[in-house]
Amino acid sequence: MELRNVRLIFDPLFRFAEANAKVAPPGNVDQRNILALPLQNLLKKSMLLLVALFIFTSVALMAQSPQKINFQSIVRNTNGVIFSNKTLSLKISILSDSITGTQVYSETHSSTTDAIGLVSLQIGSGTALSGAFATINWGDAAHFIKLEADFNGGNNYVLLGTQELMSVPYAMYASKTDTASLNLTNRFAAKAPINNPQFTGTVGGITKAMVGLGNVDNTSDEDKPVSSAAQTALAAIYSAAQDTLAAIYSATQTALAAKAPKNNPEFTGQVSGIDKTMVGLSSVDNTSDEDKPVSIFTQAAIDTKVNISDTMTMLVKYLRKEDFPSGSQDGEILYWSQGSWIKLAPGNSGQSIIIGNFGLPTWDCLIPNTADTTMSNLGQTFVVNTPITPITIRTTGVTRIGNYSILPVGLVASWSANVITITGTPTLVGFSQQFSVDLRGSCGAPIYVSGLIDVINATVPDAPTGVVATAGDGSASVAFVAPTNNGGSDITNYRVTSTPGGFEVLGGTSPITVNYLTNGTPYKFTVVAENLVGKSVASAASAAVTPAAVCPTDSITYNSYTYNTVGIGTQCWMKENLRTSMYNDGSAIPDETANTIGWGTLITGARTEYVAAGVTGYVSTYGYLYNWYAATDSRKICPTDWHVPTDSDWTKLTNELGGESLAGTVMKKSDVLWTTNTGTNTSGFSALPGGSRSNVGSFDYIRSTAFFWSATENDSTRAWYRILSYNDGSVTRYNYYKSFGYSVRCLRD
Repeated sequence: MELRNVRLIFDPLFRFAEANAKVAPPGNVDQRNILALPLQNLLKKSMLLLVALFIFTSVALMAQSPQKINFQSIVRNTNGVIFSNKTLSLKISILSDSITGTQVYSETHSSTTDAIGLVSLQIGSGTALSGAFATINWGDAAHFIKLEADFNGGNNYVLLGTQELMSVPYAMYASKTDTASLNLTNRFAAKAPINNPQFTGTVGGITKAMVGLGNVDNTSDEDKPVSSAAQTALAAIYSAAQDTLAAIYSATQTALAAKAPKNNPEFTGQVSGIDKTMVGLSSVDNTSDEDKPVSIFTQAAIDTKVNISDTMTMLVKYLRKEDFPSGSQDGEILYWSQGSWIKLAPGNSGQSIIIGNFGLPTWDCLIPNTADTTMSNLGQTFVVNTPITPITIRTTGVTRIGNYSILPVGLVASWSANVITITGTPTLVGFSQQFSVDLRGSCGAPIYVSGLIDVINATVPDAPTGVVATAGDGSASVAFVAPTNNGGSDITNYRVTSTPGGFEVLGGTSPITVNYLTNGTPYKFTVVAENLVGKSVASAASAAVTPAAVCPTDSITYNSYTYNTVGIGTQCWMKENLRTSMYNDGSAIPDETANTIGWGTLITGARTEYVAAGVTGYVSTYGYLYNWYAATDSRKICPTDWHVPTDSDWTKLTNELGGESLAGTVMKKSDVLWTTNTGTNTSGFSALPGGSRSNVGSFDYIRSTAFFWSATENDSTRAWYRILSYNDGSVTRYNYYKSFGYSVRCLRD
């Protein structure tokens, strides 16, 4: 029988370390080699130290393999004291492929440590949560073991870590491995026998010399290899053929050069044997100018048409300006029409003469007219028999407007200083009525601008209902229900009016906030709905509400220190972290600053300063850090009429400031005390990065993070709190151990 021992150590940092793998007789476990790693300081830590020993046992016998893995661990607390004769719960999971791989098996154990803190169990024999231990295929992939524990014996498990199983008992591996899983049939089928092999695909590793073709080379056609000698002979034949063909080509070219092509021939020397009849000019004779031959008939026609005497007479009249009308201004042009000369008046700058109707010349622009336009109020819906909001069309590069068309009946367009204005009162209902206005420049065709106008038949809307006012600090929020009948025209505004004062505020939706009210004065409010036709009647008035300051005073003095206050929404907050050393009844809050080891074990109220190199005057800047037990002690840590905010109080604050993703920026004080100053403090909350104290007594995160307790617990060991970080504009909601030390803010009841 042979035993293979593999010991794995778990520590509270949630990691594994593999150590000391060796072969030894069964049960020969050297406890002296078990390593207990030091507890590190993190935000999340286990309160107990668990040292785990795994023993994988395989019996070399011809019998069924055991389906269990022996497990032993020694449990100590953070001071190294044995966790003896106590019950704890363990959750063990087997993962496939990776530390985040598929969970193939999971079980739980409830175990009790003995006098030396030792707990022993067998993995595979616990209460199965998922999977079957006996069906784990150890050979198909790497496997990992994940360990979780609840040191109170419940089921609130804390992850201790995950580690690869570097080996498993051979018998267990073999039980899940057979020839089918090895795929031997397919693997042998992929091999070729040495005797008479038949290959497929591309054969590699074989040269032409290995198959007796060392002197054979491929031609350019890869499928037709020939020997080197054959290639040399073919090359010689090819060279001789090239010489012969070159000689034939040269002789042929010489013979062809001595011939003229039938198509477009070009001859040299004297051409003989061709007369004018052969080229289709039998009726043509040369004149005295040999380059201008004309036919006999053409010459006869010319002789009868030209009268040199008449031509000279006409030329003399033209030179003497006889029979021409006289001009009246520069730039006039004469043209002949219907037997007489017609004057064309001078054109304008930029115009050219074009041939117009009836083939007569006229002035016009060759460059088209251009204009830039900007329209406003287009696309609106107007109400019949109600004056419209004027539509304006601003233009450049235009000197005037021409005609307009298809405007709804009752509307007109006018022009003034490059602006077209459409005004009037439509008298007919119509939808998508398209109008067109032509714009004119100094010349050229007009440019058209157009748009659509809807005219509907509507009445004023009904009045809003259900008006409810909520008082604020110098303000009131007025909520209401929109009318179901809008009169046939969309509601454009709601108008809230206060009584007394007559303050009016316009808004698009409910609720609408009315500001600048006088604190201490009762107000009622009415709401009117408005559409394109007009205003509804006023709603029924709300019940009277009286605005009041959120914070009655700008500060409050508590235990000899004065805290400034700030109103945010309907809440009144202290602007500074609490620094009291006493509860509200005058009893002391114990100072546990020097209690490094015992701080995290306290279950009663305590306070602490932040202790670190370079940190001085901590309380005067950041206040004290308190554990949750102090923040919720029945003696009350806040002044009378004030309390530690609940989880819902914090949520109300962040919602008021735009939600958790945005609230951090406006809550952080703009101060160099932050590692990076990203706060605006527009809310006035003035958060500073006071850091925290962990449950092992260490101090962390000063100048980078602000932590604030809520009075709401999550369970028996954890409570809700809020985090603001130097590099983030959000507020994070989280829960953690009540033994931690965080800052406290007080909220007025």
